[in-house]
Amino acid sequence: MQNRRRDGRGAGGVIVRAMDGESQIGPGIRLLGSVDIVAGGVEIGGPKQQLVLALLAVHVGQVVPTDALVAGLWPSEPPASPERSLQVYVSKLRSLLDDAGIDGAIEHRGHGYVLEVEPEVVDARRFERLIREGIATLEHDAEQAGRLLRDALGMWGRPLGGLSDQPSLRAESARLEDLRLRGLEARIAADLELGRHDDVADELRRHTREHPLRERLWGQLMVALYRAGRQGEALEAYEAARRTLAEELGADPSPSLQRLHGRILEHDPGLTVGEPGPEPGAVVEQRSVDAPSVAVLPFEVIGAGEDVRFLALGLHNDLVTELSKVRDLTVISRTSVMGYQGTDKRVPEIARELDVGTIVEGAVQTAGSRFRLTVQLIDAPRDDHRWAQNYDRELTTEDLFALQTELTRDIARSLLTELSPATPLGDGDPAPTESLEAYRLVAEARQEFELKTGASFRRAVELYEEALELDHEYVQAWVGLADALASMDAYGHGDRHEVLPRAERAAHRALALDAGSAAARTSLGVLHVVHQDGPAAIQELDHALRIQPDQADAHNWHSWVSLLLGRAEAGYDHAVRAVQLDPRSAEAVAHLALAHAASGRPAEGLREARRAGELSPYATADLYQALCLSELGRHEEVRGVLEPLCEASPPAVPWSGYGAESMLALALIRSGEVGAARSLLSELDPVVDPFGVGLALVGLGEEDEAARSFARVDRFTAWPTLVVHHYFGELLASAPDLHARLVEEARRSWRAGQP
Repeated sequence: MQNRRRDGRGAGGVIVRAMDGESQIGPGIRLLGSVDIVAGGVEIGGPKQQLVLALLAVHVGQVVPTDALVAGLWPSEPPASPERSLQVYVSKLRSLLDDAGIDGAIEHRGHGYVLEVEPEVVDARRFERLIREGIATLEHDAEQAGRLLRDALGMWGRPLGGLSDQPSLRAESARLEDLRLRGLEARIAADLELGRHDDVADELRRHTREHPLRERLWGQLMVALYRAGRQGEALEAYEAARRTLAEELGADPSPSLQRLHGRILEHDPGLTVGEPGPEPGAVVEQRSVDAPSVAVLPFEVIGAGEDVRFLALGLHNDLVTELSKVRDLTVISRTSVMGYQGTDKRVPEIARELDVGTIVEGAVQTAGSRFRLTVQLIDAPRDDHRWAQNYDRELTTEDLFALQTELTRDIARSLLTELSPATPLGDGDPAPTESLEAYRLVAEARQEFELKTGASFRRAVELYEEALELDHEYVQAWVGLADALASMDAYGHGDRHEVLPRAERAAHRALALDAGSAAARTSLGVLHVVHQDGPAAIQELDHALRIQPDQADAHNWHSWVSLLLGRAEAGYDHAVRAVQLDPRSAEAVAHLALAHAASGRPAEGLREARRAGELSPYATADLYQALCLSELGRHEEVRGVLEPLCEASPPAVPWSGYGAESMLALALIRSGEVGAARSLLSELDPVVDPFGVGLALVGLGEEDEAARSFARVDRFTAWPTLVVHHYFGELLASAPDLHARLVEEARRSWRAGQP
């Protein structure tokens, strides 16, 4: 234990000075270091009393159920009258707090106790506030951010001292340690922004040795070395990071770290000033404010007839696909823009909703054997037309696909001052199909697929197969067929033993015809997800994104798989980019909510989960709302969200098993309504979802029963895997050995090996 002396006394705040001269500003209850009350002459008598204080202080202002306190004090063999012993400890602590001059008290409320003091009487709360303020201030004032973060980090001591290994406190100890690392990364970012790269380079080498899986630290080391004129060492640091991630996780560096590596290779002048390196959960391929961003609205159909309608659909889809291959353009995905079909919204309003600077509008009409496409580019903020063109062509596949290349080049040249010679625009490529009817069938199939019902999936499969009968080498038809069949399984509309082999054959056939098809790689990645092969899925999705960095579906699926493999930062990176590219996708926004919560930002996760629910009546978004509320400790609101889900028949979120019910039981327990939680648990069938039942049993402190229930889990599917990797950390930390086994089983279920 560190030698120290205490100076001063007051109603909640004192100065604690270490003998080595380092000072810490600490409130009246100390958790950062040994657990104690900081005031002259006040001594806490024994580890049990310290543990009661710690359990209450960690949840300052919140009711801690008596059952939770008892379980924390005596995890294995409680005394004959544990509640009576607890009362004795609480009574002594009340006297000590009074002697220390700390305003407030420990109150008995409902079925538990609450420490009613100002939150920052607890030093960990002050530490947390300073860290969060420092991170927020970094955006506009690096000097002030550095001061705040240094103040916070100067308070640091081993969180919860000798109690950090107590099962009931391990999660809080880990949370505080993670917060310290985030604060450290932000403080280094401030130093880099202020030009102190020489000062932090050696420090960062030490930090990357201690925390080799924190990619932001590697990125900051690369930036510091590069700015110090040591480009070779910066590139060596990237290689060290890449090897470490491959050996430990079987994964590539995150896209943001890969992007930084490329910028160093290219001597990007933007790295020399004002760039502190990758932020926590840095946005993948984040565009600069000047980079062109485009939304292609659905083309208007002029005239009647199915042929012209499907021609408009096909041309629109192909233009979005081709533009998204152009480097230095951000192109909103087709699924987000299709919601504006027939809209009466003005262009500036649409642009604000999609966060783009340019809108492309078009109209298609046919006359006999010819068609005309009229296209115009609109400067969205000013609502000014910047370019317009008519294209008259024969209605043949050769002219259709030649037009796509010409149109893509014209739009790109209008938006970019120059095109990179490496920009893929399809010059000289053969037409994807020579059958105009196959082209029409694929356009119709895509429209059916996007309805996402059992009947529409089956109809899409029929249409894709009809197209392939006309042209057996039509890559887009094979990709569409693979996606439709895989989605039938994912949405529960087909016999997986029949549809999945067909989906795999279709995806492999597409790749055999075009190994450079990003869409086919994404389809194969999704099939690996269905088979719970996480590393294989990541490999295919990484491949897809190397071919086409702005493919929204690949980013969305990458986010999901990364979270399933326990990689919260990579999951957040890809979720952010998926939402940038597909801002009106409820699924993409919901994945961003999950990633926020997994990265320790449940408030931001709650905002995105609610937005996902606004975009679509999406029961999964409600489940994620409840998850974020639970992580925030807002248990009454959790109940309000979950009770309708639990009453739904058939189940509202079937893929999560008893996810809603187990979370509701935990909310009841944390609100002191243990009897109601037991009543709910009695209604759950442990055969149907042994994981959900086991999670509720952990909340009740019945670890042995929980272990027996968890042992019945045959395979960890998505929801249990997400939970054991990212959520309910405080709860699961109360059973650390059990939690470790669950994590191991989850990783094994997704073929991830050892962490």
